[in-house]
Amino acid sequence: MNSSNTETETGTNTNTNTNTNTETNTGTEIETGTDIDTEADTCYAECVKYANYAKYANYANEKLRAFTGTLPGKKIAVLGFGISNRALLRFFAACGARNVLLFDMNEDPANVREAGAMLEAGTIAGFTFGKGYLEGLPDGRFDMIFRSPVMRPDTEQIAEAVRRGAVLTSEMEIFMEYCPCPIYAVTGSDGKTTTTTLTAKLLERHYNGTGIRIWLGGNIGTPLIDLLAQIKPCDRAVLELSSFQLMHARTSANASVITNITPNHLNVHKDYQEYIDAKKAVFGLPLNGFNAPGTGKRVVLNGGNPVTAGIAAELAAETGAWTARAGGDEAWNAAGTERGNCNSDKGNCSSNSGDCSGVCNGGSGANGTGGSGITVDLFTAKHTPETVLNAPHSGASAFLRDGKIVFRDFFTGGEGRSRDGRGGDEYEIDRGKLLLPGLHNVENLMAAALLVRDEINAEDVEAVASGFAGVEHRLERVRVLDGVTYVNSSIDSSPERTINALSVFDGRKLVMIAGGKDKNLDYSPLGPHIADKVRVLILTGPTSDKIEKALSDTGRSREVTVVRVETYEEAVNEAKKAALPGETVLLSPASTSFDKFKNFEERGNTFKRLVEAL
Repeated sequence: MNSSNTETETGTNTNTNTNTNTETNTGTEIETGTDIDTEADTCYAECVKYANYAKYANYANEKLRAFTGTLPGKKIAVLGFGISNRALLRFFAACGARNVLLFDMNEDPANVREAGAMLEAGTIAGFTFGKGYLEGLPDGRFDMIFRSPVMRPDTEQIAEAVRRGAVLTSEMEIFMEYCPCPIYAVTGSDGKTTTTTLTAKLLERHYNGTGIRIWLGGNIGTPLIDLLAQIKPCDRAVLELSSFQLMHARTSANASVITNITPNHLNVHKDYQEYIDAKKAVFGLPLNGFNAPGTGKRVVLNGGNPVTAGIAAELAAETGAWTARAGGDEAWNAAGTERGNCNSDKGNCSSNSGDCSGVCNGGSGANGTGGSGITVDLFTAKHTPETVLNAPHSGASAFLRDGKIVFRDFFTGGEGRSRDGRGGDEYEIDRGKLLLPGLHNVENLMAAALLVRDEINAEDVEAVASGFAGVEHRLERVRVLDGVTYVNSSIDSSPERTINALSVFDGRKLVMIAGGKDKNLDYSPLGPHIADKVRVLILTGPTSDKIEKALSDTGRSREVTVVRVETYEEAVNEAKKAALPGETVLLSPASTSFDKFKNFEERGNTFKRLVEAL
């Protein structure tokens, strides 16, 4: 099975690791196990103490060295020949591992030629492609099996090989286990890529010129596994993680976001609960061995999403540490942790001064539960402020109020700070400063800023909000022709994504192209939104019947002209015929791309090419 056969395993090579390294990385290695006084003065002193990077110039990841030193003696199976596993094969070659066998269901001639070249070069010892490609796996006596993210760990042949002694793992599991720097992780059903990119840009701006590198990867951009030896403890890693990557994970990130959870990928997961449990693994597992014992974790959750709000309540019940913020400072937390250490007015871990991960992420940090507890931050832009302010949580919050994006207990320093008289420090930014359209993008900004709030400042948030125009294939404006605007939102691979996209537009001035391969999702919620916003609906692909039925069930199908086509060339031509000046042609499929394309990027690029040719 090729790892490209899932909408969350992208083939895009944009947004690679972000290098803000304008000078040589220098400094001392952080001893994160050191006991740190959590008062503001001490925190500031520690931040300054770790500002010298000279000793990082020769840093070597000894834990990684120890692991890679064992690989030449291992027999290794790599399942899937997608983007991430190609990087994994480069990693093995650099480590001197030669007894590596490659397996993939896809018999594409280009893949066969590439694998043949690797075999000739000694990068792999053999490969098996095509139907039945896993049949020999149980008898292969493999020491390690690296699966493609979309491959279920309980696949019969994989499970049998594990029973016979093989260790099952993946490229991302190895990266997270041996990454020496703080890891920020983003998962969720929708908004992952935008939130991940915003997170990286916030850190990139904050640490520009300091020598700290921001490594962006996971389910976005360039895989990081073969770059792991270059990463230093003073760096930051920002990862987008899919449910497939998380369903067999062993470690969690230092801080993580779940943007939202709605039914998705039910054609791969056994049921919705398995999908939810996979998402929860982003925070629910131990930290890797580079973190001090007792180092706390923090998770940012969508307080307006029923599932993630439920997770927040579960965590509050487990830790006994929570805050209801609407009327005052009740029960800051059960342990009596004081506000205001690492984010003090004194000057803090947000001061470009270097690596404070051993200070600000350890012990009972600001807004934290301390010890092994998990600090919970909440946000919502689609519901009232009370949705998060009254909800159990132990950390910061973000919400919309009177046209402002409000961060409560976010930090106590920086320009624009105000006191609301109710015990919570607030920072506000005009929603109009956010270049990205739609409430879903307001939530993406909230999530990203909360995720890295221990490190950034107000200026970082405002600069990124006003300067970031979005990620390709996400409400991407392609061109204006004859007064008609063409917009590519090929990423919209589920009804919920298309609902978010439609929310950006006013009135019924849309000609929408939709349809694709099904993921066993419920399309009924989409119908009313189509009826409200779409004048002409052009359908193609297997989900066409479901989408048209969702519209019909509203009783308003006569208000929308429905056109059926077979190809995207037909779809774009029909859209051009139908669209009137002042209207928008929107590609928002509400379905995956695998009926006609390798991935959503290819689908979006095809749409853009056809539009540019009009």
